[in-house]
Amino acid sequence: MPFSIEIITTQKELIQDLKSAYEPLNKIQSEFKYSIAPDRLLAKARLYDKDHYHRDDVIEWMAQYRSNAGGVRPYIILVLDKKLSGRNDPNSNLFGIHDAKNGFACFTTYSFDPSLRQFLFDMVRFCRYYLVRYTLSFVNPEIKSHNDTRSCLFDFKNYKPDILKSLSTGKICEECHNQLITRYNEEIQDAVPKLLKVVSNSYPLALVMKGGGVKGLAFAGALLELGKHFTFDAFAGTSAGAITATLLGAGYSPDELVKIMRDTDFTAFKDSHFLMIPINVFFKGGMYPGKKFRNWINDLIKAKVPGQAQEIQMQHLHSRTILYANSRGHGILRFDSEGQRKETIASFATRCSMSIPGFFIPVKTDEYNVYDGGLGNNFPLKLFKEDNPEKLFIALYLESNINPDSSVVKDLEDIITDSNEREVVDANKGSVVRINPSPIKTTQFKLSEEEKDFLVQCGRVGALKYLREFHKDITIDVAMLSQLEEDLDRKRQNYLYKRK
Repeated sequence: MPFSIEIITTQKELIQDLKSAYEPLNKIQSEFKYSIAPDRLLAKARLYDKDHYHRDDVIEWMAQYRSNAGGVRPYIILVLDKKLSGRNDPNSNLFGIHDAKNGFACFTTYSFDPSLRQFLFDMVRFCRYYLVRYTLSFVNPEIKSHNDTRSCLFDFKNYKPDILKSLSTGKICEECHNQLITRYNEEIQDAVPKLLKVVSNSYPLALVMKGGGVKGLAFAGALLELGKHFTFDAFAGTSAGAITATLLGAGYSPDELVKIMRDTDFTAFKDSHFLMIPINVFFKGGMYPGKKFRNWINDLIKAKVPGQAQEIQMQHLHSRTILYANSRGHGILRFDSEGQRKETIASFATRCSMSIPGFFIPVKTDEYNVYDGGLGNNFPLKLFKEDNPEKLFIALYLESNINPDSSVVKDLEDIITDSNEREVVDANKGSVVRINPSPIKTTQFKLSEEEKDFLVQCGRVGALKYLREFHKDITIDVAMLSQLEEDLDRKRQNYLYKRK
């Protein structure tokens, strides 16, 4: 049977951080299941709030809690926010305690000496560290903390920032590992490495990207920063997000993406003579065929996926890639390199997803017109989560331009694709990088070198602000970020002034 681990806390304010800490652990494995105690029991736990806790008293209280709560509660972790000390040494400062043989553990978020700035990382990762550490103690209660530093989860921590060493490696030493494997079954053996990878931020994530036409160049800038701290093994996107997803899935790095986008003349994708545009719109539903775009991305894919046919199928991409489009005959179309339509030509699937309404002529599949994935699903995060509930992710969100002087026609693409995106962003804010590319427009294909650099900078700033807010353990040069933001605001105001 899986390990069922109940978490209780004396502080209501800690519940959200605790949920944020364990929810990714629950997603990636099934052998250890974490949950917050029911409200009626949390109310009783809050009555245990004290100014100072002693080790033996805490263990005794947890035993009483289990007895009074009833039911089967084999493993319990109590989270405090006050000083915790040994019974025989009331002046000691313990980070946590456990009685693993009886299935009890406790840790405190108390900052022992604020002048030492002991919390150098965010609360969520701190809680996750202790949840995993005590989980492994439950697997084998014989494992003890050791004094010598081996970047092991079980190193004895005299100083809270020492936990950063364990967080950065996500490893356990050979001796501790050998003790654990004596208690391993197949499920535990599969789950433990995944837990450790989540602790160390090295568990591969999916990257989910919104549509936005040429504004998608900002994704490359965001990845320049995110790629320093996270690993991605799956890419999903709509329209501009689909283009970036395809290139990343083919094996391009963020630096290569920036170079590609800077070197590309996007006006070449407007591949119709101006006399043909009204005819195309009237008879074909769009101004431009998009053939030059497809040839462009097909050549880029072939350069990274050699040895295949003239045109590479989705299933031949190096990493899992999911692109979204729409069709009257099929509704939402998914081009998944490991699932639906994996045999579709990758350049064709990308072209399907970026059929900007009225701008590009829709292509056909199964005799039905295929339209831009942004029609109702411009930010496909909800779809991705429904299809991949176990996958951890970071999403890149391009905020809609806010410019009261813009014409209705120029804003049409933004308006038609904006549905309930804000609700999705707010519901997943800890995993969404918000990028403001204003005043660049979706179909502003004629970009100067300065405007391309501006978009890359927008992405970098969005990613750095996200890291500063939601990954406080990652050190951000605040002075540099402030300078980048000021420079970005100056350029943005300058572009707006020129348009007036």
